[in-house]
Amino acid sequence: LEQVRTRELRVKVVDAADRPVAGVFMDVSMPGINWSGMPSASSGPDGVAVFPDLPEGLAEVHLGRGGLWRMV
Repeated sequence: LEQVRTRELRVKVVDAADRPVAGVFMDVSMPGINWSGMPSASSGPDGVAVFPDLPEGLAEVHLGRGGLWRMV
């Protein structure tokens, strides 16, 4: 068996006044993860979303709310 190293990615969404923004939908794309298997989450009252057990490597986070999307 091959050991797969994983990590936890925490994303915090804040507004221009540095206040947490709840309810922002996010998904993560990575090489080797197809679109149907992309992990997704929404930011909580503290503005934080957590993606546990992601494989190591470069990740793109896509954020959306009210029909607007941004990739970071």
